[in-house]
Amino acid sequence: MQLGKGDSDSGSATLRALEPAMMLQAIEAQYASFSRGFLQSRPERWFPGFSAQWFPLAHSLGAEVQISEVLPSVELPQDFEVGFLASVDNDHISVVVENQDARVLIKELFPGSTKAVSLICLEYLARRFLTSLILSWTGPESSALLIEGKLERESLESKNFVASIRLNLLINQQHCSLWVLLSRGVADKLDRLWKRQMQSSERNNTGPDLFGVVQIAELAVPITSLADYTRPGTVIDLEVFVSDAARVTFSARESLIVRLCSVDNKLAFQVREEDSSVSNIPEGSARISFNLAKFSCPGSMLPELSQVGAIYATNQPVTNEVEVMVNGKQVATAELSDYQGRFAATIK
Repeated sequence: MQLGKGDSDSGSATLRALEPAMMLQAIEAQYASFSRGFLQSRPERWFPGFSAQWFPLAHSLGAEVQISEVLPSVELPQDFEVGFLASVDNDHISVVVENQDARVLIKELFPGSTKAVSLICLEYLARRFLTSLILSWTGPESSALLIEGKLERESLESKNFVASIRLNLLINQQHCSLWVLLSRGVADKLDRLWKRQMQSSERNNTGPDLFGVVQIAELAVPITSLADYTRPGTVIDLEVFVSDAARVTFSARESLIVRLCSVDNKLAFQVREEDSSVSNIPEGSARISFNLAKFSCPGSMLPELSQVGAIYATNQPVTNEVEVMVNGKQVATAELSDYQGRFAATIK
């Protein structure tokens, strides 16, 4: 809907300035990268024989052990009871158990143990756990394991752990969690591996670069009114609420519903879902769209970007300026503002 000229009572009097940098959540660059790889991964697929190696031990201890969830994360435990350090190809990993979970492990697997005996038992479990990981690993490269001993809480930060895999367990129906901490080298390796697997599973998406646009709104405008809508100073009600919601389209091949965010002060988006809707323009109308950014990326990245939760940063700064497009061609630029809780665009 056209509101009028920017200096009229129907326009500027009801407009409020937007501060997009304050509206959007700031995301760390490393998290954004992991969101398309490591954080989407299913680590259990790389260790298919891991559970089977533990059945005999659990049976001998008279315990029923199940792995209920395997969760990649960038979180690290804040208050752990005991941890054991190892290196895989010179990159550190660690098995860590928090206080309450350590008590569950001891109670269910080694009931009645003294504190000294409990620590020995936990170290045995950690060593067996780490060895089982290496033996069941089915990744493209074999890995060498070196167990280094106990991990002290005060040395946690110096080991450069940046990510983790949390295993949620049921031990005799008692809930318990175990953390595998990953240094940057290990996390990066798993991140790259998942991305390669995603790309190889979509052979049709290895072609030329994709060209995408981040779209804030789209309107159908009578062709006879186009000149009024694109005249400098005109204020247009975009008919969508002010929020971080947007739409990303790729070379007319695919579109995504996203939420906007920022990475290193650059405009970014996080995928919420694929957009299968089709917008039809009435006869005698033109499609006018308002785009915050445009970008390009390798065609092989489309499977990564189609994952719910994936984050991608454009090279364009966070701004309230948009390109005004008519049937896919830029005809003007405009400045976004808030009109009664909805986006409005003032043509420049």
